[in-house]
Amino acid sequence: HGTTKVGDKTLNWGPNDVFVIPPWHKYAHDVKAMLAAASDAGVFYICNPNNPTGSITSPADIEWLVLEHLKMSHISQRRDLEDPNLIESFAAEGRTAERLEMLYLLTYADMASVSPENWTPWKATLLRTLYEKARARLLSGGDEPEHARSLEARRERLALEMKRVLAAQTTPPGGADELSAAHEFAGGAPERYVGIVRPADAVRHLRLWLAARRTGFAAELHRPPTGEAELTLVAKDRPGLLALFSAALAANGIDILGAEVNSLEGGIALDQFVVRETGGGAPAQARWEAARTDLLRLLSGAEEPARLIQRRLRRAGWAVSAAPSVAVRVKTDNISSARMTVLDVRAPDRPGLLYAIAEALHDAGASIELARIATEGNRATDAFYVVDAYSRGKFIDPERIGEIESAVRAAISAMPAEAR
Repeated sequence: HGTTKVGDKTLNWGPNDVFVIPPWHKYAHDVKAMLAAASDAGVFYICNPNNPTGSITSPADIEWLVLEHLKMSHISQRRDLEDPNLIESFAAEGRTAERLEMLYLLTYADMASVSPENWTPWKATLLRTLYEKARARLLSGGDEPEHARSLEARRERLALEMKRVLAAQTTPPGGADELSAAHEFAGGAPERYVGIVRPADAVRHLRLWLAARRTGFAAELHRPPTGEAELTLVAKDRPGLLALFSAALAANGIDILGAEVNSLEGGIALDQFVVRETGGGAPAQARWEAARTDLLRLLSGAEEPARLIQRRLRRAGWAVSAAPSVAVRVKTDNISSARMTVLDVRAPDRPGLLYAIAEALHDAGASIELARIATEGNRATDAFYVVDAYSRGKFIDPERIGEIESAVRAAISAMPAEAR
């Protein structure tokens, strides 16, 4: 009754084939029956029957949603969501908050319906973050964005917020030493870190930074009640450090879903990872302790990363899988970021893949600033934000870019058969 019958009456006015498909249990749309009834249809648009206002979605908006329905998942999983220029560009394409919301809901439904393994809390968080940032930009009007403020002013504000967190703790572990170190820590933090870190997290990182300055290494694994875990590794900075980190984790069956790389004051690297066990879930304590032991051996030079991975993967049951083959593809994007070159890599998802790529980039003179790790079935679709290790700028020369792409392809091809 009412507007629930408007759709089929409207269709009967023109030269259209109309199929009435009863809902299945719980009154949900029987999508499979719809597909079977009209297998040659180009687009299925499922309307909301509970529409007392009789509102409609314009054909232009529907066309835009169909054309762009993969873009939001691609950007959320493979691009830097803290890049203000990226957010502004994506928001401008959406034009209105209403269109952005429709794209968000369509993307959510599309990603969540692929398979239970494909849809993870990590991917949901990334998608929600992109939607909220773009929506905030659309609704902000002409307000000055936070990134337009000077770096010095933002560092000063971070230091003050860290001191407030420390002052609120009744028994701060470091007391006055931490309070006095907050300004030094914030004052030497890179711009990207200042823009994304929460004050409470910065305080945790401050303590790890102080510990690493004393001992050379510090680590913390934070396990939320559900979903993936957050791993922070702090060590004396050196070329190829990310490759060592990823080797220790891969050798112990810990998957990396995302990585943030930061160089702090005093030659200290602070790398943050989103991790899970192979098959899902936060890493067990025993698995993490084994990885930590291996990492300490790698940092000391007592263990060679490639041999560690090969030795562990040969005897690890979680490293063996039979799945359809995936063609390796390496492509450079010099448009998405104003400061960094983005290297998109598609390859079979296997333990040790991130180590192989990170080591190849290091050997080729590329420094990884940010990594976005995404998995779809047995296919890894990763993105690496890199700069020249010497000039700290983007890669512009086509010949140099070709060398880097070839190095990554060769590294993936050279992986042992059981890890490819």
